[in-house]
Amino acid sequence: MSRGRGAERSGGIGLAARFTFAIAGALVLVGGGAGYLIVRSATAVTENYAERLLASSVALSERAESGAWRAAGGTGTRRGERHEGGVSSEPVRVDGAVDAELFRAGEGSAEVRLFVPAERDDVGRTLLGLVLPILAAMVLVGVGVAWWAASQFTSPLRAIIKSVRQISIHDPRYRGRVGGGGSEIASLSRALDRMSDELSEAREAELELDAREREAELTGAVRDALMPLATPLLAGFDVGAFHLAGPELGGAFHDFIELDDGSLGLLVCDVGASGAPAALIGATARAFLRSALRRGDEVTAALAEVNRELARDVLRGTWVSALYVQLEPGGDAATVVCAGHRLPVLRIGAADGKLRVLQPGGLALGLDKGPVFARRLDVQRLEVAPGDRLVLAGAAAAGLPDENGDELGERGFYQLVVGRAGLSTDRFLRGLRADLEAFCADEVFPADLSVVTVRRDD
Repeated sequence: MSRGRGAERSGGIGLAARFTFAIAGALVLVGGGAGYLIVRSATAVTENYAERLLASSVALSERAESGAWRAAGGTGTRRGERHEGGVSSEPVRVDGAVDAELFRAGEGSAEVRLFVPAERDDVGRTLLGLVLPILAAMVLVGVGVAWWAASQFTSPLRAIIKSVRQISIHDPRYRGRVGGGGSEIASLSRALDRMSDELSEAREAELELDAREREAELTGAVRDALMPLATPLLAGFDVGAFHLAGPELGGAFHDFIELDDGSLGLLVCDVGASGAPAALIGATARAFLRSALRRGDEVTAALAEVNRELARDVLRGTWVSALYVQLEPGGDAATVVCAGHRLPVLRIGAADGKLRVLQPGGLALGLDKGPVFARRLDVQRLEVAPGDRLVLAGAAAAGLPDENGDELGERGFYQLVVGRAGLSTDRFLRGLRADLEAFCADEVFPADLSVVTVRRDD
């Protein structure tokens, strides 16, 4: 905190004090200089005038003593005005032509007379002619000093105004080089820098938020594209599914494949990738699988075709697992194929309520270009009696964490399935979803999860 207060003081004295000092200093300098020049000039003029007046008075006195003079009002020796110190004066005319002022001091033979010319220089006008240029120079110098003092404050203010203008046109990283101006200007400059930093951070946060919103929109669009638009109907079976989205865009999906002969394929897939690449791979795999499986060819041939396409298009090490169950309308058995899927097909018998699993051999799609995949792919038949329920789920079902970080695991997921297997498909799905969400509590699902189920009517 003390360092922050010290930073606020680092700008120096305030604007008012700086301006006062600048103007006062200018006035002292200019006024002092002007006063000195006026006094010196006036002294020089006065001394010069006194010397010339004294010289002309002496010369006129000598002329009057050797010539004739008379009082201005007529010949005679009348006294005129009296002054301090016993000095009297009267107007006279010397040689009948020169007007003068006669000053007397003393009496009789001790009398001193001084004739001073009546026509004398106008000292006031002379002094005025000296003072006016000095005053004009003083004003010009004062204006110059005032302009200089004002520029010390307007320059940093202009820099700050420029900074504000740049910030207002969405250039928050602009920094004006503000120098001087006192503590207020320094504080304002720092405040602008802080505001610029905050605006920059806000802009980055806004851009990041926009990017996340666009990503969320893209995620939603991709997830919608991966999901079937509706759940089909199949005579003798009650089919349903749900999908739980994870925090990150993934490629896990489920689908229903309706064949021309009335059969229905149930498909659940996981993708060995994350983010946007996983979604793109999932969308590509879904398109290939729908196209190949809907033709009604042998399931192994359709999956082998999809494997070749994915192995050619996806990055090495990326894969798509698939669990596929094909139901025949009114049939007692289903065809099951597993291409590297982690969780098997779950069958809960209506007669005894027991759980049975079926997981044929197979390699995930995209790992091998063909020969190994074709050799390892296996197709099996699964009996489906009235009341039996089949469940297909993504691998994320076994990896759900609780509040302590412990995973549900395959056995825990099987138990949840068995506990609600006797319900209708709609109630089974709602209950299973609630159980999974309750297990996770406040934890988020680690990845996208699809669950597909079917129950044969009694």
